[in-house]
Amino acid sequence: DDVDNAGDQRTATISHAVTGYGTATAAAVTVTATDDDEATTNQAPTFTETSPATRTVAENTPSGQNVGNPVSAVDPDSSGLTYSLWGLDQASFAIVASSGQLLTGAALDYESKNSYRVTVAVSDGSLSDTITVDVSVTDVNEAPSFNEASPAARTVAENTPSGQNIGFPVSATDPDSSGLFYTLGGPDAASFAIVSSNGQLRTSAALDYESKASYQVEVTVSDGSLSDAITVNINVTDVNEAVANQAPTFTETSPAARTVAENTPPGRNIGNPVSATDPDSSRLTYTLGGTDAASFAIRSRNGQLRTKAPLDYETKRSYQVTVTVSDGSLSDTITVNINVTVANKPPYFAEGSLTVRTVAENTPAGQNIGFPVSATDPDFATSLTYTLGGTDAAAFTIRSRNGQLRTKAPLDYETKSSYTVEVTVSDGSLGDTITVNINVTDVSEAPTFTETSPTVRTVAENTPSGRKVGKAVSATDPDSSVLFYTLGGPAVTVQV
Repeated sequence: DDVDNAGDQRTATISHAVTGYGTATAAAVTVTATDDDEATTNQAPTFTETSPATRTVAENTPSGQNVGNPVSAVDPDSSGLTYSLWGLDQASFAIVASSGQLLTGAALDYESKNSYRVTVAVSDGSLSDTITVDVSVTDVNEAPSFNEASPAARTVAENTPSGQNIGFPVSATDPDSSGLFYTLGGPDAASFAIVSSNGQLRTSAALDYESKASYQVEVTVSDGSLSDAITVNINVTDVNEAVANQAPTFTETSPAARTVAENTPPGRNIGNPVSATDPDSSRLTYTLGGTDAASFAIRSRNGQLRTKAPLDYETKRSYQVTVTVSDGSLSDTITVNINVTVANKPPYFAEGSLTVRTVAENTPAGQNIGFPVSATDPDFATSLTYTLGGTDAAAFTIRSRNGQLRTKAPLDYETKSSYTVEVTVSDGSLGDTITVNINVTDVSEAPTFTETSPTVRTVAENTPSGRKVGKAVSATDPDSSVLFYTLGGPAVTVQV
């Protein structure tokens, strides 16, 4: 039977009997016919969501947990799709290659970074699609914790007047709250007071070393729902009561303010010194404390704040420290707010200075060539512009909003198998450039006869067997030099 079903395979069984000398033998022959419809073209997979897609994950979610639903694609002619992950934030996540399910790569911290962007690529083996995915991290309330181990220690000179600071604040940090509330308890709480907004212990009345030299209180901090507590031992020092020592005091009111530009190198001064005066001492010592003390340094002899490492405006724009000054027995403390100012930074390509894309020859015009050659802007600029240049720029186009390279016309592997272009990205003032090598892959093409059909040959009658009948009926193949010819047809036509 005839088999004419595009894209199908048909099988038929033919029975043939042979009879001779009174016996009959039957044989069954199975013939399988397959269709070779070269007009059927592979169709690229496409994502079921528009770009950018969005997903949400709670901070502190353990590694390996699903981030929302799979970022899935469909392909009308393939069920074997492979998903991969790339982009600036890809190291924070993983992906299930068979389904497009995003997974956490590690527990994320809302206070450090609450928004991530990755790109998911899907491929059927030859064609692909990409989608941008914005992952938002949701905040989970975390308990405040004290910066010191329990028990902490403070010292105060006897006869210190009521309302004076006792050392630096007994401060706590909370990764998701700046509104902390401090309260005082413990066996000796009645002898002291506390500043509820920052944990600064203060004298409630003048203390007498000879009557009692050691006190114990408990400081509790709360963010409104969660809390922590610390024991504080307060030691009273003896003072020669013939001479009354006076405490140093800061020349500015609290909170003081300082400003520093992002990316300032380590060891640079931050504004003027946070200085204090003392009417009866010229030997003052300054120390640094508070929530963000680890990010800065201080000169102990004059209170000059300094950078400890370059700061990033996009990561954190405001810091708070406390500076404590002491004359050896009495002290004062001031809060300092340090604001970071922004400096424009250029976008950059995460793939470096050279990358590679691949496209099959004969791909129609306007088709994507791999995933976009995209860049990241540290300042989170939302308007990046991509342009195309370089030796072979005329052979391609680019999407200006996302760096997606596209074919401009079908390419021929046999004519040229490699192209080089340059992609430039700009945020309007600063930019970056990457070289892209575009490799053209070979696709087998059918041979074609050099003459139109029908063609004609002439032979004289009675020409002996094995003689040539005119010139060869030849064909050409752009990607093969070895061709095989066979003869068929119902009859041979002869012109005399």
